[in-house]
Amino acid sequence: MKDSTKGIITILLSNLLMTAGALLIKAVPESVSGFYRILFTCAFSLVIGVPILFVLRDKTRPRNIKFLLLRGFFGAIPMTLFFLAVSYSGVGRATLLSTTYPVFSAVYGYFFFKERAGASVWIGAILCIAGSVVVFRDGGSANLIGDITALSAGVVGGLATQYIKIARRDNDSLTVYLAVGIFGVAINLFSIPETSHIDVNTLLILTGIGASFFVGNVIMNYGFRYVGATRAAVLTLLKIPLGILFGAVVFSEPMNIWFGVGSVMIIAGIAVAAMKREVTE
Repeated sequence: MKDSTKGIITILLSNLLMTAGALLIKAVPESVSGFYRILFTCAFSLVIGVPILFVLRDKTRPRNIKFLLLRGFFGAIPMTLFFLAVSYSGVGRATLLSTTYPVFSAVYGYFFFKERAGASVWIGAILCIAGSVVVFRDGGSANLIGDITALSAGVVGGLATQYIKIARRDNDSLTVYLAVGIFGVAINLFSIPETSHIDVNTLLILTGIGASFFVGNVIMNYGFRYVGATRAAVLTLLKIPLGILFGAVVFSEPMNIWFGVGSVMIIAGIAVAAMKREVTE
């Protein structure tokens, strides 16, 4: 199997796992904040991943620390924002708006990473922004703060995507994800008193979230080594229909015609931006 094919398969599989994780985020009782949900998820990744790194320490020694830390920081922020957005706005809207990050990845690639950006990038960016505005103003009962938080996850996530590609040149996928875990714990550590709210059922749900995102992110980081940052990000388009569909079926999240129009505009924008060619590939 070609390396590029492996990359595509693993990224698509990671999308399925993280969509399942998003559904579980929404299933956590409201007494547990989004900050604690991401704290538990990142702590789970460290508890599972650090012993693995220790056992494989001869093969998994961290390298290019600067970009590894940048990946960790810029990965933890959008992940935190996404968890909050799911809590506020629901699985479908949070997934839709946060998945705009391929477009922002392409824009950052042009300005900061010496990548070409033709008209397709700018057209895609306009479509995504316009589509987001339509979703914001769809007349539904969704939480505006949640929508803004989800879009912010996409804005920062575009930069995180670029740093995945760079960090994976010298590091294994597990090390790259654990860098996110370290920063995720540090950023959200203030929520640790909420541990007193956790019962057995909630603990099981949180563990499911941790497992879904741990495996999903590790194999996503693996895939990004073999597929360009922007092209790989576009493969995450699968998350949008899955998130919207399961959000509506499982949690009865409302949709209307304007939400549909905005969704189509965003998906089209991401697809158009993917037409660009990257110098670094």
